[in-house]
Amino acid sequence: MIDTNVFDKLIADPYFPDIWSALEAKEFQFVTTIIQEEELNTIPDLRQKSLLQSIPRSVVPLWSESSLNVDKHANDQMIAAAALHWAGVLITEDHALHEWIKLNLPSLQVLGYQEFLVWFLSLE
Repeated sequence: MIDTNVFDKLIADPYFPDIWSALEAKEFQFVTTIIQEEELNTIPDLRQKSLLQSIPRSVVPLWSESSLNVDKHANDQMIAAAALHWAGVLITEDHALHEWIKLNLPSLQVLGYQEFLVWFLSLE
């Protein structure tokens, strides 16, 4: 699953077209929730919005974790729970979310953007 804050890094990456070619070749797919999609829809820059819309992804339902202690970061926590259920990996640059996941959802693998690139390129 890809967090909203990683989309900007993807489209700014000079290897953006190469990443998408590799995604297709490895039959890899990003997933998001309605939360990320709503956040992306608020972007006012039309060029940026068009590039973001070109990123192939599937929208998965939010997943309820009754054990979650939801606080002011409820959207991030719901994204993390959905990532655990639907993807097993969350790519995010949100360090506070990363720390929250370590404490509350330790079985969810969390990667920053650069870590994701290294991991992705190592896939056979």
